[in-house]
Amino acid sequence: RHYAGPVVYDVDGWLDRNRDRLHDDCAVLARGSSNKFIREVFEARPDAAAAAAASSRRKRRTPETVAARFKSRLQQLMDEIERTD
Repeated sequence: RHYAGPVVYDVDGWLDRNRDRLHDDCAVLARGSSNKFIREVFEARPDAAAAAAASSRRKRRTPETVAARFKSRLQQLMDEIERTD
C-alpha cells in the first residue's frame, strides 16, 4: 500500500516513453555505487563494449537509452528465472 493511498500504475507504452539517452557519466556513477544492486544493474556489459567498438568503426554511435538498458536487464532477469525452474 502506498503512503498516499491507493495508487494505480500504468505500464502501457513505458518503453516508448523512456527513450532518453543514458548518459555515460550517470552510468559510471551508478557503477561506483556502494549499493550492490545498483552496481549490478549498471555494470559494463561486454556486448555493449563490442557494439560500441563496431559502431565507432562506422563513425556513428547509437547511444544506449534508459529503455534499452531496462529491456536488456529484464531479459537477463527472465533468463535467470528460467534457469532456476
